[in-house]
Amino acid sequence: PRMVITADGIGYEAHALTWPESKGSPVLFGADRVITTAAEKAKIAQSFEASVVDMESHTVARAAKEKGISFSVIRAVADGCTQALPPSTEGAVREDGSVNTLQTLGKLLRRPFDLPELIAVGQQAAKGTKTLRAHAPALLSGLARH
Repeated sequence: PRMVITADGIGYEAHALTWPESKGSPVLFGADRVITTAAEKAKIAQSFEASVVDMESHTVARAAKEKGISFSVIRAVADGCTQALPPSTEGAVREDGSVNTLQTLGKLLRRPFDLPELIAVGQQAAKGTKTLRAHAPALLSGLARH
């Protein structure tokens, strides 16, 4: 994205990277909590003109600004702004980014009908990871030039 914006309207301009295959969003919304519903994502998209929501980039952007250094954002999105996350994903990711598998399985036992959506999000995340790995050399080269 060219910009990371927060709920309080603070925008952080990201350093542009050249990556021809990029399907980058011009604006990324930095949330302080997981946004699970498509309706809330749509409201964010309309209010902030953001097509991606994440919980990490705005923290990095804020820290970079405080240190007076530029930053870039490279994301692989598993759940786009039009896709809701199934309720069983709530609390599935720990603060360190690892998956709380036991908690997620426990929630799936209570909500087995979430499984198809959960599998779809997992497949999308795997596809994003595969894409990032495939393009890592070019991305690192691009970062090194800046």
